[in-house]
Amino acid sequence: MVSLLVEAALALPQPVPQFNSLRPGSPSEVQLNAQATGYDDSPCEKWTGVPETDKDAEPPMKCGVLWYLHIPKTGGTTIMHHFHDLHERYNWQYANMWKLQVPPNEKGPPGSPYHWKAWNTTKKWTNVVLPELARAQPRLIVHAHHNMPGLGDPYMFNQVLMPMKRSLEAKGCELRLATALREPVSEVVSLMLFRQIPFEEFIPRMEENSDAMAKYILWNYHTQWPLEYQRGTTPNANGVKLLQRSRELLSKFSLVGQTENLNQFIHYINLALGWPTSDVPRPWVTGSMLTLTLTLTLTLTLTLTLTLTLTLTPTLTLPLTLTLTPTRSRAA
Repeated sequence: MVSLLVEAALALPQPVPQFNSLRPGSPSEVQLNAQATGYDDSPCEKWTGVPETDKDAEPPMKCGVLWYLHIPKTGGTTIMHHFHDLHERYNWQYANMWKLQVPPNEKGPPGSPYHWKAWNTTKKWTNVVLPELARAQPRLIVHAHHNMPGLGDPYMFNQVLMPMKRSLEAKGCELRLATALREPVSEVVSLMLFRQIPFEEFIPRMEENSDAMAKYILWNYHTQWPLEYQRGTTPNANGVKLLQRSRELLSKFSLVGQTENLNQFIHYINLALGWPTSDVPRPWVTGSMLTLTLTLTLTLTLTLTLTLTLTLTPTLTLPLTLTLTPTRSRAA
């Protein structure tokens, strides 16, 4: 009888924690996230996208293709310049595959997943990528950025990357995928500042760019996002699909770095290419910078000097200096 009561009690619906009662990282929050997404979203103890030590890293590539997906505002401009500056020195070819302003004759039809339909007929692809792939021992770096097909597109993955992988492996070479991710809120804030979004539009545009990194992995630039992912915050059901699909794709990457630890990522990029790890690029800052200096001096019985410097960059800084200097009053 007791066992039947226990079974009946276990069969009853269990109370689900409410969002307003959760603390970040609490067991209840982790339980709720796992119920909603099928994943444990508790903070990771360590980043697993790069090796723990050099001994754990894959051997340097003797030949093949390093395909670098440049997700916006993740340090990709620094990586891009790193490839551009050093590829010739170490006998690699480099293809900078992206286009922001696509001319009408190179555009796909409205609603097409290929905003830049002519990407694989450009000089970069036909004069750099294809001839290098035809060599017996190709050594190629591809920087894939805006308006390239998304990796979630069946054509891009099944008709471009997988045949490339098989062809390289037949020559004893490799295809390695690499990218970097950033803390999501700072990534989207940086994106809004880079685009110089006005204050009154900031929140709506932030919502439109929710899950921006997952969308970029699947579809690349926002010109290619499906309409249901361009309007406001991503609904929960769609957000779960985005998370699942982007994680599946990222599992095929050899290196997934962190913007917050970009030098570590560059270190393992260098190891993969067989480049000296001492070659570290200087950081590139993209976007606008606004500096405002205001000085106010009042002389009564004291001097007040206020200096305010506001710098809007991907790393927001707001130094503030306030100085009070007493003075003596003198009789006339």
